Amino acid sequence: MVGLKIIVAVVFASLIFAGCLTNTAEKPTPSPSETPQPTLEIQPQAPSELAGFVETAEEFDSLKAQEGLAPQDLLLLDANQEYIVYLDSVSETSESELDCGNADAHQNSLDQLQASIDKGIEALALMQDESQAQYWSAYFDSMQGQKDAFESDLYELCTAENTSA
Repeated sequence: MVGLKIIVAVVFASLIFAGCLTNTAEKPTPSPSETPQPTLEIQPQAPSELAGFVETAEEFDSLKAQEGLAPQDLLLLDANQEYIVYLDSVSETSESELDCGNADAHQNSLDQLQASIDKGIEALALMQDESQAQYWSAYFDSMQGQKDAFESDLYELCTAENTSA
């Protein structure tokens, strides 16, 4: 009877040992290089739907009415709204001669343009699409260059008038 118990124990142990080998063969432990690393999933943002700034209030209202715009597009719309205010102020001052007498009106226009540029640059930080970010960065760089050149011309004109007076 003791011999039968030993045989059953040996057979039972063999079955357990065989089962462990089978499970080990099916599920090998991964090497450190194969160990899956936790990943951070970043939800891609939709590329900007805006191809540039619109110049009229009607076009702007049409863009603003679109639903589901990406966060960067909403910031770009804010910048575009400032740009339309700038264009309106430019149209008011374009009939007046560029001189120091109306420098405040021209400076107000330039301040509106700077506000538009600043808000647009804020939108760049949200852009995931590198080509869109490069496009808008160049767009705002160009606007900044034009604004700086006009401001410089206005400053030189007023400086020249003040020194000659």
